[in-house]
Amino acid sequence: MRANLLTSFSTLLTTVVISTHAAPTNPAAAQLAHLPVAVRKTILETKGNGKLEEVDKKTEDGELVYSVKVLKDGKQEKFTVSTDGAISQRAVTLEQVPAAVRKQIKDRTIDAKLGDIVRVSDNGDVTFEVQITQGKRDRDFALDEDGMLVSEQVFIEELTVAVQKTIREKALGAELGDITRTFEEGDPAYEVNMTKAGQERYFAVDGDGTLLGEQVFLTELTAAVQSTIQAQATEATLGDINKIYGDEVTYEAAMKKHGTERTFTVDADGDLLDIQMPLAETPAAVQKTIREQAKGSKLDLITKLIDGTEINYQVDYTSTNNQDHTFYVTDKGDLLGLEIGLEEAPAEVQKTLQTAASGGSIEKVIKNVADGEVTYQADMSVGGKARTAIVDVDGKVTYEQAAVELKDAPEAVQKSAQTKMGAGKLSNLTKTTEDGVVSYEVEWIDGEKHLAATLDEKGEDVALDGK
Repeated sequence: MRANLLTSFSTLLTTVVISTHAAPTNPAAAQLAHLPVAVRKTILETKGNGKLEEVDKKTEDGELVYSVKVLKDGKQEKFTVSTDGAISQRAVTLEQVPAAVRKQIKDRTIDAKLGDIVRVSDNGDVTFEVQITQGKRDRDFALDEDGMLVSEQVFIEELTVAVQKTIREKALGAELGDITRTFEEGDPAYEVNMTKAGQERYFAVDGDGTLLGEQVFLTELTAAVQSTIQAQATEATLGDINKIYGDEVTYEAAMKKHGTERTFTVDADGDLLDIQMPLAETPAAVQKTIREQAKGSKLDLITKLIDGTEINYQVDYTSTNNQDHTFYVTDKGDLLGLEIGLEEAPAEVQKTLQTAASGGSIEKVIKNVADGEVTYQADMSVGGKARTAIVDVDGKVTYEQAAVELKDAPEAVQKSAQTKMGAGKLSNLTKTTEDGVVSYEVEWIDGEKHLAATLDEKGEDVALDGK
């Protein structure tokens, strides 16, 4: 169990092999006798007329699973069954994968030897993990059902100079392990495993060589952060803790409590920022609103959001037409925001948002309700950069925020930003327009410090913070 940086990390295996030398009258029944009913049912259905060879009881990422080997039609088949009877992993052949996946595998193995292909199902998301041998090296990669590359194993000499530099510096004095390149919204990032002082840990680096986060241990944290994590993990099993580098340093921890996997986030001062929880642990008024809004849909995740004394709940659910949606509820049960389709917004709102996203795409529209006033917030991608706009019911833009290039900012802003950064490296530049007032937030990295300055259009300071 871990708080994700990019992809899942290590697997702890505690194997109990159930003997295949059962009574000759019914060896399969003897092997399956002590398994949970749901697991036994799945194994028998999947086995069919094949011969059950072996069942291994394992723990993977904190979850109990059963690894099964079956001999069918002269070939050995392998699959993994969760305690609820779901098949989480299953070895498949090239002919058994979707056409788009098969094409990508063939394209990527022109100069390589194909090894195992494993179909992995995780909460409805299906990927295909493929092992190949290229030259004298074994490596693996993963594809989604559409044949898109999800992740791939890489080697350090194949990476850019900037990424290599960060990895070598962070892994100094450690034994370097696997490096996995993943793709988040098209941008590559790298998760690196290493062993240092006898401890296995991982860290993540983006495509520019910036450190995104790293695994840390509880004893390495400040007393305030430790105290909050321990308080939240009462009566729970604590999993991985990740230190996340962003505008501010935060700590994301995973735990298993009352049989459910949860994560929570703590800031550097030890304040709890958010925590996942089941519906039953939310206030009665919140439960009522959630049930009403998500009626007939599948609840995926409920996250309690904490901002000082203000508490809200973010609810992610899958609708009956298999679409992902989000809405927000106050701690009093009032509907705060509801994800809608663009076509559900007023005509003037639609027109304004389509104009704002011209040349790009609208990814999400949220209908917000606050103090009786309704606004519409749209998250967009324009020119490969994130943009957010808030529009009133008449279609007037009241707030807009967009990532921009330094060269696109006014000359005064460029000069002021370059002066403040000095030898530092620009990490982000955001243009904000609120009620007609324009400002630019400049974020940069100077050594290990994350710094930011907010400038007006004349390049003059609005605020300056060390982060």
